[in-house]
Amino acid sequence: MNHLIDRLQNFTLDRKILSVDSNDRDIDRWPNPADFEVTTPQNYSNIESIRLVNIQSSNKFYNISEYLQNNKLKVDLSNSIEEIILEDGLYDATTLEKSLQNHLNNITFNDASYGFIVKYNEVNRKMYFGSTEGSFNLIFNDSTITYQNKCDNYLKNNNYVNVYNQYNNWGLGAILGFEKKIYKSEVDASLSQFSHETDKWLESGYNIIVPPTTINLEENKQIYIEVDKLNQSDEIKPFITDRVNNTNSGIINSFFAKTPIIICEQNQSINNKECYIEGISYYQPPLDKISKLKIKIRYHNGMLLDLQNNNIILTFEINQIRNELKDYTVRTPFFH
Repeated sequence: MNHLIDRLQNFTLDRKILSVDSNDRDIDRWPNPADFEVTTPQNYSNIESIRLVNIQSSNKFYNISEYLQNNKLKVDLSNSIEEIILEDGLYDATTLEKSLQNHLNNITFNDASYGFIVKYNEVNRKMYFGSTEGSFNLIFNDSTITYQNKCDNYLKNNNYVNVYNQYNNWGLGAILGFEKKIYKSEVDASLSQFSHETDKWLESGYNIIVPPTTINLEENKQIYIEVDKLNQSDEIKPFITDRVNNTNSGIINSFFAKTPIIICEQNQSINNKECYIEGISYYQPPLDKISKLKIKIRYHNGMLLDLQNNNIILTFEINQIRNELKDYTVRTPFFH
């Protein structure tokens, strides 16, 4: 009979905070602040867990741009196909309404404006298109629209994604609530006035197009942070159609953390207290050593986050297991 008492190994966790600023990267090697590598100030060893505590950027991320492939629209005016191009930027429903109307009315047909009126219905969240000068079509099934992205610095790492091939979030038409087809205007007096307003937004007898669904200006609301060799979270592959088994496929250890983008007045700061960053990884057995961090910040479809060459700051908490100490039990750092 063995009367020996097993000796428990007692450890303590050493909490270390590491701030990583993309401004500190080697810009010649890593021109894109959303995809870079840095060397840590010291070698971290016996790593039990790593948590992403905070992300901060001075940039307000665009939701419509050439890079995102969602700033162009084609319109048919009596068999004359015209293309409008929206300015890259951060839009809400009101600014999108005004921009669309201005661009459409900058088109001259037979040396005259087509009299477009674009109106956002705040109740049903749909964008209405009307014309006082005649019928028109909106074209959303044209895959020949080109975007100057393949030569962009953001895509040097074979990161190109053809957004139009996606069956959701495929471009400006999807943002506006349309499907990939041609929409023909019609005269419908019932659409000329919103139920919550006393005045008509367009006089009866004029041509109107209304999208089938609501606008969506937050299609890239979530961003994913990858840290090479430290990713522990799995992800379903986007935009996959399996016609046989009707199943999805996924990527194991696809990303380290995921977080929503929150619009603020001055910057976009994201942390656990505000936004519930989903980003903590445990390692069993503990990682022997970390001396470098290779970070990639992207959308769900794989496109890198467009930071407009602004920098981003990430704060990591690194928990290391200290050497064995007598009369100690494992102590987890206290979080406020």
